[in-house]
Amino acid sequence: MGTDIASGRRVNSKEVFVSLIKSSLFALLFLSTGACTAVSQTSPLTSRTSSRSPGPTEIRITTGVFKPEARVIGVFQITEVGYRWMHEVELRPEIEPRSILYRVAAYAREQGAQGVQQLYLLDTNPQTRGERVAKQVDTTVRLLDQLQRGRAPTALAEGTETRYEVQGELVRFN
Repeated sequence: MGTDIASGRRVNSKEVFVSLIKSSLFALLFLSTGACTAVSQTSPLTSRTSSRSPGPTEIRITTGVFKPEARVIGVFQITEVGYRWMHEVELRPEIEPRSILYRVAAYAREQGAQGVQQLYLLDTNPQTRGERVAKQVDTTVRLLDQLQRGRAPTALAEGTETRYEVQGELVRFN
């Protein structure tokens, strides 16, 4: 047992612990939403009009069509599914857009292609930063309620499914 300095009432250690957790989580939530950082989601794509021939290990990638024209040797479609723990931390970092492009290039190389055109990368479950923060606040409130009631903190397992669809044409240059 202790005494609350502000109110002068007696409090037990569980109340102190829950209060400390609440303060820490809200501070963390405030700090995570207050910072703004610009990041590049993917590596730069290849210029569609590059005139030099690609090297033996180089894979060119564009969302358009290559000029001069390339011969299509195949098509592909990939669906990647992951899970963002606490609506923020991707548990499968290999399905982030920047990682997917490297895997697409590796797949194209394995198939004997020199490039990928008409690349289409779609997040089929997009969320704005505001939507993610709202879900994080909901999860935090549930977590604090569970801790305050002495229940298992099952809210720690909450998150959001991530799903990306990738399509493209495999090409060889003449």
